Amino acid sequence: MRPTFPIIVRRLALGIALAVPLHAMAHPAAPQPGPPPSPDAAAAQVQAWLAERLGPHAAADLRIHVTPEDDHLRVAAADPLVSGEAEATAALRPGPNGRWVMDRIRIPAATFTLPGPRGPAAYAFSIGAQDSHAVVDPALAAPSSLDLDLSDMGLTSNGPGLHQAEHVGRLAVHARLTPHGDRLDFDQQTTLAGWHSASRVSGKVATVAADQVQASSHIGGLDHRHAEALLAAVAGLLATLPADAAAAERGAPLPAPAHAAVLAWIDALRGPVADTHGAETVNGLTVTVAGQGEAHVRQMRMAADFSAARGLVHGWFDVSIDGLHVSGLPKDEAALVPTRIALHPTVAGVRLADLTTLMQEATEPGASPDRLRNDAQTLLMHPGVTLGMESISLTLGPATLFGHGHVTLTEHDGYAIDAHFIATGFDTLMAQAATNPAMRRSLPVLAVMRGFARQEGNRLAWDVTEHNGALTVNGIPLSANDQADSR
Repeated sequence: MRPTFPIIVRRLALGIALAVPLHAMAHPAAPQPGPPPSPDAAAAQVQAWLAERLGPHAAADLRIHVTPEDDHLRVAAADPLVSGEAEATAALRPGPNGRWVMDRIRIPAATFTLPGPRGPAAYAFSIGAQDSHAVVDPALAAPSSLDLDLSDMGLTSNGPGLHQAEHVGRLAVHARLTPHGDRLDFDQQTTLAGWHSASRVSGKVATVAADQVQASSHIGGLDHRHAEALLAAVAGLLATLPADAAAAERGAPLPAPAHAAVLAWIDALRGPVADTHGAETVNGLTVTVAGQGEAHVRQMRMAADFSAARGLVHGWFDVSIDGLHVSGLPKDEAALVPTRIALHPTVAGVRLADLTTLMQEATEPGASPDRLRNDAQTLLMHPGVTLGMESISLTLGPATLFGHGHVTLTEHDGYAIDAHFIATGFDTLMAQAATNPAMRRSLPVLAVMRGFARQEGNRLAWDVTEHNGALTVNGIPLSANDQADSR
């Protein structure tokens, strides 16, 4: 299935990008003396700032223009993918206490054509009710906000061997920029309800649906300069996305303006950021493939946290899948499907400068996969880098496994491993494996694990360590190989 949701995101990004002119007035640290500019002068000021910030090519591609209209400025932008007169528009006017207010934000319906691996595909984007607005303090001395409330969005695509229809019942976005002295915090909450996507590719029909998706993100401690750089870089990236990237095609190189925008975004990340956090929860996820079966997940959650104090990265990632059920499988194979999976890996001590350099290398045309892989390994091999699994949980039939551990890099390419695992229902699982043909091949592995286990009441436990090349499980030595070999 070829995803078209990125195209919906692009259409929304075009509307969100209309909020960029509000930041144009943030250049002066304080209001300038004299009368306010005339409508024509204000329009010219915003237009010039957009060309400066996005670059003349991006501003021209988006066909952005600002014109006086009644008691406000009319800001309009057209997606370069779309032919015709369809424009995203908004009204911009001065508000109380020196703020600017943007309302009547409208994202247009549109039709367009994109290249594909088998030939061009025709797309049609539709949207129903819209209620979106923004309020911005030009001096960034008070909170600024953006609210989007969109309903009944649809996207259909038709091309050689492809038909896809995607629908979103409602999308609500609330974004807020809050100043704290010379620093800024950015927060965003997104709720998506009634998402459904159906595809037919080469005669195969598949559907993906979710009752609700909730997402949140936080960036804390941005200084004004880097906040402005990030805004400009993201706006430039949105403006220069090529058609192939918007259509989720693989292998298409980024054109020069888009590549420059990506590099600017990565460079802006080098600035001091206190912390970042993101989380997403999907409720009622269903994936169906005609003739093969259906998978249902009651809840899937992903979260990530990142900070870079003193130039060293500390981060964690959290993913959990609850209530996993796959229908259409034989009973023996269904027993192999875990009903719950939860992982919480961590990393600490990675140098931020090395990480951003690696990200820049990855964007270069013709970047060598071998070089990137080697550089990524080198990134993690500095002394003091710690890779951890704060927690792991897996439920398979009657058994549940819990664990945690970490790997610490030491001098002279050395490392140390410490991990602890416990399991309940393990013996019952082994008994089921003995009578289940699909699980019988796992019996030798389960038997070895059982042999090394330490009994703790109704639980089994394993302590796994490796120091100076010596690997032990519950104090029993398994290997005394040289570290270079055991690694």
